[in-house]
Amino acid sequence: MTSPDTAQTLGCGRTAAYLREFVVLDPSDGDATDGGPTDPADRAHLAACPYCTAELARLRGDWATVHRVAAAPVPVPTALVERTLATVHALQGRPHADHVELAQPGGMLRVRGQAVVLLTRALARDLLAEYRQAGGLPPASARVLAVTGDHNALTVRVALGYGEPVRQVADQLRRRLAAALERQLETAAPDLSVHVADLSYPPIR
Repeated sequence: MTSPDTAQTLGCGRTAAYLREFVVLDPSDGDATDGGPTDPADRAHLAACPYCTAELARLRGDWATVHRVAAAPVPVPTALVERTLATVHALQGRPHADHVELAQPGGMLRVRGQAVVLLTRALARDLLAEYRQAGGLPPASARVLAVTGDHNALTVRVALGYGEPVRQVADQLRRRLAAALERQLETAAPDLSVHVADLSYPPIR
């Protein structure tokens, strides 16, 4: 849907929507024809038309904040690369030995270590989602950052909101997550630890 501002027809017959494309694609604050059409007649019109010149100035002012935000560098969260590589390493596992076996009628069920890692991450995300929902908290207040280790022992790294009861939340997550894994994997459930690796700041409440 075209907004009323860009649907309007200028005094010269051109539309604001026609000019907006030049502003969106070209963040230049220079001459009105910078980043404009390649057709010489259109470029000459934009350079001489007072209606287009005024509208371009207005549009560039409106889009200046958008261009500044788009050009701003995005800081990489602390230890993001380390956590990502650790998670990839956990998912790669050892092809010939990284698995757990569960007894079932008629034989044994073999579960690869990668599946155990993914299951642990999914269960931890669900439990933290329940915690956020119960407290009316935003997503940034409690989230899973990484799950590292192997099928024998896993570490769940989480981020919590500043001001949250860190020890209580981490201990509750570890106990509930361990119980959920035992229901799924029985005696093959891995040893589990929860590390609070980051805090959301400023306070999320």
